[in-house]
This record gives sequence, structure tokens and C-alpha cells, in this order.
Amino acid sequence: MGTQENYVITLVVLLAYTCCTSSSTVHRNDFTKTTIPPPTTVPPGCFYHNKYYPPGSLIENGYDPSTNWCYGTHCDMNGQLQNWDDFNCRTTPPTTIPPTTIPGCLYNGKYYSLGSTIDKGYDPDSNWCYGTYCDTNGQILHGDDFNCVKTTTGAPTTTLGPPQVG
Repeated sequence: MGTQENYVITLVVLLAYTCCTSSSTVHRNDFTKTTIPPPTTVPPGCFYHNKYYPPGSLIENGYDPSTNWCYGTHCDMNGQLQNWDDFNCRTTPPTTIPPTTIPGCLYNGKYYSLGSTIDKGYDPDSNWCYGTYCDTNGQILHGDDFNCVKTTTGAPTTTLGPPQVG
């Protein structure tokens, strides 16, 4: 009787039967049939260490920091015990190293050192000089000078350098 099956026990009670003599006759009507209801059924769920857990319950879980291991037991929706584990279950944030900044300028995908000329040019039709420079603070400066070629009695001279910050 230790299982969870339903049992119907029929109890036969003898009415008005006193003693058994050879002349005694027992008739069918002398008995009453009584049915005892089956024991209550165990609800679906899990028993773990002599304790009941309903379906879907977390029974236990744990973490071992020395091995980064998580583990646990739960009662699934069908009333079955499920054990689980997960190695490397807690992620540790990566160590971030701040980027190293090299002094200079990045212009059109190319690096230029402090104080260098990135680009310069001259348009003779308009007497216009222009240029792009990386200043000593790592800033990109654009400069232009109209009427940049000075004519003197000698040959023309062109002078265009980094713009002066004033």
C-alpha cells in the first residue's frame, strides 16, 4: 500500500451473523457491501530530500567562485527533478585599457605629426595659396591667402606657411 495507486477496498460486513453452526445458512442479503474511497492522490510535483515542491519550482542553486561554476536543481512542469550546471556562468568584465593617443592629427585616414604640413597648393589663375596643417596642439588648421604671390622687380616668390594663431 506504499504506492500512489488508487485502491478500492471493499469491506464486507456480515449482518446478523452470530456463530457458525452446521445448520446455519448465510444468505446473500445477510451481507452489506461498503466501499472506502481511495486515498487522496499526491499532486504533481517533486519530492527532494523528503520535501514537496510544486511543478516549476526552483529547489536549490549555488555558485562556486573558485571555479566559476553555477549549479542547481528544479522541479520541471512534468514533476520531474532536473539538475543543471554551467561552467563559466558568470562573466567577468574585460579589463579595458585606455587607448594610447599619439600626439598629432588624423586627416583623411592618415596620421600627421605635430607641426607638419598636410597639404598645400597654389592656383595661378587666381593667385590663391591654400594649405592644411597639423598645428603643435594636434588641431587641423586650414589656411588660404589670396594674392599670395608677391611680384617684385625680380622673379615672383610664393610663401605660404602654417597660419598664425593670434
